[in-house]
Amino acid sequence: MIFENFMIQGFSINSTYSILIKIEYVNEDGTQNAMVGSQLGIRLCNDSKINIEEIQRLHNTTGLRNLKILEKYHVHSINYIQMLYVEKKFLP
Repeated sequence: MIFENFMIQGFSINSTYSILIKIEYVNEDGTQNAMVGSQLGIRLCNDSKINIEEIQRLHNTTGLRNLKILEKYHVHSINYIQMLYVEKKFLP
């Protein structure tokens, strides 16, 4: 629930966001940085149940992508995971 609470408190309702996930990890080559897949989109609405489902989907997708990085690059440890997000604004 920590991730869900962060998203609900930090993001605005009825807004669409573009999200990139970046990690810093350690493997046999030392400290490395990587983007975890392509950007993800999420839209929060007035329905809290739908918002929780969307946030959980985002969390699960991020977790699966992190596992792929762990396997692909033989990661020993992760120093941090950073979420970069931009609220998408549509111009008239």
